[in-house]
Amino acid sequence: DRLHSVVPHPLRQECLTAGNDKTLRVWNLETKKLMSHVDLPDIARCGCYAPNGQIVIAGLGGDVLGKDRTLPRDFDGKVAIISYLQGVLNIVHVAGDAQEAITCCSFTNSGGKLYCGSLDSNIYVYDALDSFKLVNTLKVHSDGLASIDMSVDGSFMLTNGVEDEVITWDLSTDSP
Repeated sequence: DRLHSVVPHPLRQECLTAGNDKTLRVWNLETKKLMSHVDLPDIARCGCYAPNGQIVIAGLGGDVLGKDRTLPRDFDGKVAIISYLQGVLNIVHVAGDAQEAITCCSFTNSGGKLYCGSLDSNIYVYDALDSFKLVNTLKVHSDGLASIDMSVDGSFMLTNGVEDEVITWDLSTDSP
């Protein structure tokens, strides 16, 4: 099984991993020991922490390559919202607006919004302060998304498509 995501914790010496084994795990980087894990409803293509480290996101869906392994995925395009309090991971919500796998995700620096890129070429914007309700869908890319990154000051977002299309976004207007 393939590992798709390794993400450092924003405040502690920890990281999360997620992949085809349908688990999200948190590791202590100093001891190299597993600290916590949660079973996911499907394979994970990406993960991210909220800026305070108390919420974890897993982008779900995609294909597992290999003979007789590509199956329809019930959770393709869904985002698992996971609380991470007192060392325990708990899935608290699953949002599902994309048509294909969620391949990248990032919170704004304030933690108020979550941006999730999908293989369906769209970026889904969720209000992290209002039950992760979908507030916008950005439809500019011509192919699936490979990565999302935020500027240090939180003013801009850079997105990269799987065919190397790069777009810079103004986050005050959610426009390129």
